[in-house]
Amino acid sequence: MPKKNQPNYKEYETELERQIRSKEFRPVYLVCGEQDYLRTKNVKRLREALLGDGDAMNSTVLKGAEVRASQVIEMAQTLPFFAERRVITLEDTDFLKKAGDEAEKLCEFLPKMPETTHLIFEETAPNKTYRLYKAIAKAGYVMVCDTPGEGDLRVWTAGLFSERGLRISNRTLDLFLQYSGNDMLSVQSEAEKLSAYCYGKEEVLPEDIRAVCTPVIRDRIFDMIQSIAAGEKEEALSIYLDLVKLQTAPQVVLALMLRQYNQLLQLKELLKSAGESEAAAQLKINPWILSKKLRPLADRLRRDGLESCLEECMKADFDYKTGKITPELAVERLIVLCCIVKRQEEGQRG
Repeated sequence: MPKKNQPNYKEYETELERQIRSKEFRPVYLVCGEQDYLRTKNVKRLREALLGDGDAMNSTVLKGAEVRASQVIEMAQTLPFFAERRVITLEDTDFLKKAGDEAEKLCEFLPKMPETTHLIFEETAPNKTYRLYKAIAKAGYVMVCDTPGEGDLRVWTAGLFSERGLRISNRTLDLFLQYSGNDMLSVQSEAEKLSAYCYGKEEVLPEDIRAVCTPVIRDRIFDMIQSIAAGEKEEALSIYLDLVKLQTAPQVVLALMLRQYNQLLQLKELLKSAGESEAAAQLKINPWILSKKLRPLADRLRRDGLESCLEECMKADFDYKTGKITPELAVERLIVLCCIVKRQEEGQRG
């Protein structure tokens, strides 16, 4: 969800399409944001528009932290081969993550770059305070590919099924998105799997989703915390063992538990002075998920209990990282300790 005064994804997409249709290309582009699906799609779209489909001769892709400014500058100064443009794509480099001489060299080069060369940076979370980011924003175009609004995401998801000849009701779509989450690559993958399972049918049903779709890991973490909140230690440990069977690293479980408790604590504070819509916007959470899942759980837990569980998460994280305990034992111990916190809460109420 976009921040205040930031365009939504549709507006970014509309502006890029306008530039492509009018051929008003910028010398440098930054395609960034949390959605891998949208970043990949728009980098491909932009590269094809600049070069034409199939012109691999004038397209270069440089990836990773080892890319140096000198490489980029040398390639950028090379004239295109029997074509109008040369395009250099920089994926997940350090130029927009670390301040230093390398980024500064590119900053100084941008105003002098040949008109026949176009740079495309692709990053998940660039640092907006860096000089290079500001130089790109001034001379080029920054396109943010964060999660679309709930309505747009639902329309896009329903379209994945309709293009395969399948109907899906609003209620069934709710269930599907609970399973797939809002990562668009995950949504696309689960939709393809579900569509194959429903071959020969006219409509996707809830039982089809339950039969073949895998709940996203963070949703299972949420289920585990719900069990802890209900004081159901055995159920919480059972969910953790299910995650282990899915080859989920205990370090990932621990990180997601810490994130979930922190999110619940933030939500509890925000709801003191804000409505659900504003809280969802600030936390970048789907409003439906906040209303139907997170808020009921936050309401069940006391602030001091959430703080205690968050402290236990941080302690477990520190203990395994310093070698005091294995990550597997750290998670199991954390689940038990959080259940104890819940029992202590109930004792205080009694």
